[in-house]
Amino acid sequence: MGNIFDYLIWRGDLSFSAVPFNEIDNLICSRISYLPLEKVLSKNTSLTIKEIQQKKDKLKKYFIMKEDEKLLDLLSKSNRYKDLYLENFISHTNLEEEKQFAVVTITLPDNYLYISFRGTDNTFVGWKEDFNMTFLKQVPSQIEAVNYLNNLKTNIKTKLYIGGHSKGGNLAMYASMNANNNIKRKIINIYNNDGPGFLEEVINTKEYKMIEDKIKTFIPQSSVIGRLLNSNNIFQVIKSDEVLLMQHDLYSWQLCGSHFTYLENVNFNSEFIKEVMNDWLHKMTKAERENFVEVLYKLLTSTKTTTFKQFDKQWFSSIKSMISTYYDLDKEDKKMVIKILDYLYESIKETSKKQKSKA
Repeated sequence: MGNIFDYLIWRGDLSFSAVPFNEIDNLICSRISYLPLEKVLSKNTSLTIKEIQQKKDKLKKYFIMKEDEKLLDLLSKSNRYKDLYLENFISHTNLEEEKQFAVVTITLPDNYLYISFRGTDNTFVGWKEDFNMTFLKQVPSQIEAVNYLNNLKTNIKTKLYIGGHSKGGNLAMYASMNANNNIKRKIINIYNNDGPGFLEEVINTKEYKMIEDKIKTFIPQSSVIGRLLNSNNIFQVIKSDEVLLMQHDLYSWQLCGSHFTYLENVNFNSEFIKEVMNDWLHKMTKAERENFVEVLYKLLTSTKTTTFKQFDKQWFSSIKSMISTYYDLDKEDKKMVIKILDYLYESIKETSKKQKSKA
């Protein structure tokens, strides 16, 4: 077994004509959008992966994960990847709109394109937008994802892979289901790599049903993010060498050759957390979900930091600020927070009873 680094070392010398695009290539492409391309690319520029790596000095301080730097280095040395062009890159973060969005088009041989939607970065606003999905039918990034697909320059032979990891997987599905018919006809597969689902009213639309058969969902055995909200419950379980929430890290996903290492089902932790979270959300009205998310965001932003990385560096003063802000909340907000946490406690108890009765 290995991970995507091993894949690039083992198979990176093989062209796409020798070994066609596969599920591991999908995972790699979904991670490419997390690279700090803002420093070297714009909507109107196009660079090969090798050319981007040659500008690495501009990127060095901005990698979200240290593994991303290693990924870029291996891609730039790989005959399979080094000459692929990255283009039409867009990145928009807007605090007022509560939007964190990025996407890049990766050109593959034979008129194939992979549209890679970035997942949530470490900004507070990125996570706030994720939480907004629990009460909104659409969030700003989803709208921008649809516009991006509809504005793609394609020709009659163009074939599309649409994908992403985490929120990027959600954006890939949402954009595909709401794209115009010309784009929909060109879509071969939609890859959702451990991304959350949708509210029930979205899942039940004819637009979702039209693209449902093209969705390929991969989740690790202890998946949390990929089990949130509703999905079609058709997924393939991948072995990860991490534990619990850390399995969301796609660098931990195990593979053999050009395929993932599959497991028969998710484990107890994933099933338990899914049941708890879904029951907890059902206990809340949409208004309660919205109010709870707003208060959490207010507590976080009171720290004067904007990312979890900054928060971690200033954790003591940040926690002090959050406690102080909580005490300054009005009575109604405090009562609401306690009520929502009571719901969570009830959901944990009820789910525990159900699981014991099944045992």
